[in-house]
Amino acid sequence: VWHGPSFFADQLKRRGFDLQGGHDMAALRSLKVHDLMRQDHVTVPPEAMLGTLRDRLRQAPLNELFVVDGDDRLIGTITLEELGDAAFDQSHDQELCAENLARRSPPVLARSDDLQKAIRRFGEVDEGLLGVVDDHDGTRLLGCLHERDVMRAYNTALVNLRAEEHGETL
Repeated sequence: VWHGPSFFADQLKRRGFDLQGGHDMAALRSLKVHDLMRQDHVTVPPEAMLGTLRDRLRQAPLNELFVVDGDDRLIGTITLEELGDAAFDQSHDQELCAENLARRSPPVLARSDDLQKAIRRFGEVDEGLLGVVDDHDGTRLLGCLHERDVMRAYNTALVNLRAEEHGETL
């Protein structure tokens, strides 16, 4: 299966930023996921019932919930799209719970990953929000990363880099 460049990478290329270039790549590697990580994600316990999930999805960025156990270990994610018909069918509110509905092993980033890796991951999964875990061997959810924040930080780093190259101060 061939995957073309992500929308994000395509936008950067059109703006004149070369993801293969030395300075641009250095700017990406100097920024880490934990620098941009947010705490605006919405979590639910595995036993949360469908009615609760529906209510919590309304508050969640990009309509995505993170299902975590009592130790903040990530079990999976739930999106409005993934709920499908169950999202609007209240007859199952007391039957279906988060653990049964969660997408297991969702794509994540480690807090120490650099933005080069984050951009690559966003492009692979075509999602606008990823969970951030303690490390790639662990599953403790620490926060989330929005693709738009990565793009903003990268653009800012490149503007600063270009200004430095031209002897300007911002």
